Amino acid sequence: MKFLCIGNCAYDITFPLEDYPKENLKYKCKEVIECGGGTASNTACLLSKWGCESYLVSIVGNDIYGKKIMNELESFGVNTKYIQVDDSYDTIVSNVIVNKQNASRTIISSDLNNKKIENIDIDIVPDIILIDGSQSKISKEIFDKFNDAVKVVDAQSVNDDVIKLCHISDYVVCSKNFMEIVSNTKLDDVSNLEVAFKILEDKFKTKIVVTLESLGSAYRNELGNIIIVPSISVQSKDTTGAGDLFHGSFIYGLSLGWDMYKILRFSNIVGALSTTKYGGRNSIFSLKEVESVYNEFR
Repeated sequence: MKFLCIGNCAYDITFPLEDYPKENLKYKCKEVIECGGGTASNTACLLSKWGCESYLVSIVGNDIYGKKIMNELESFGVNTKYIQVDDSYDTIVSNVIVNKQNASRTIISSDLNNKKIENIDIDIVPDIILIDGSQSKISKEIFDKFNDAVKVVDAQSVNDDVIKLCHISDYVVCSKNFMEIVSNTKLDDVSNLEVAFKILEDKFKTKIVVTLESLGSAYRNELGNIIIVPSISVQSKDTTGAGDLFHGSFIYGLSLGWDMYKILRFSNIVGALSTTKYGGRNSIFSLKEVESVYNEFR
């Protein structure tokens, strides 16, 4: 089973603070965490750590952060042959401020250029493709080329490129915020889920899954009912990367033919566990650890 992940690579520098910073003051951190980040790359790392054959289509600069990212990806076992290393590109760097009082995180990312990946010759036949929407042109080309592959869109940002990709996917796995904006329906009351699901299903003509933060996630079952799959309660430190790792676990479950309830229950646990550590890439638990928690709480 071959997994192809398409999207951004970034380098995350995380600063845990006792409270959210105030203007015009200096703060010192006793702990600074550095690791790679980005939805598609985090997903690829999880899959490789779990023994899967994963490939990443992305772009990094020929700079210190790009080199750190490449070394880290290779240490996880991700196949990096489809990553463009570009001398004219500055690797995305994200400063992540984590509020230790409530585990919320504020991310400030560099956006010095917005170079798009072109002319990638994919010489494997992927079974599952996951995209994060940041590289829309090459994503569509690869979707079109490998029509038999299972296509999954991580829908977080609402823009024309992501919306177009949702129309040609097999699964739209979206955030609560994405569903609220696209459906123009507030999900503070879960009774509105039926309305929101129907709008997205009619719009995209595909399977919809939504993550609901602490409530877990939801899908429509074979009987036509909206099912909310609960998560587990943990002591969170940092939510960075939780959604990325949810998506990695989601496509892992798809590859094994699990039913949707099991996929989402397992993925909820992966996302929840990841919040107990600082740094998205650092919070990938082993498959054995996740299975142990799943067996305890299923």
